[in-house]
Amino acid sequence: MDNEFEEELQQRLARMESPGCGGMVQTNLPWKDFVIAVGALAVISGLLLWWAV
Repeated sequence: MDNEFEEELQQRLARMESPGCGGMVQTNLPWKDFVIAVGALAVISGLLLWWAV
């Protein structure tokens, strides 16, 4: 492996495993984004059903 890649990989693993770091924990998805995603899915599903008829 490339030495630079190996060093970067080791640094990231050390950060993920360090206490208090939280690893790769992401914040919760904001409710507004969730509503937009559900609405878009509903609209696209409706359009596909309409097109299939």
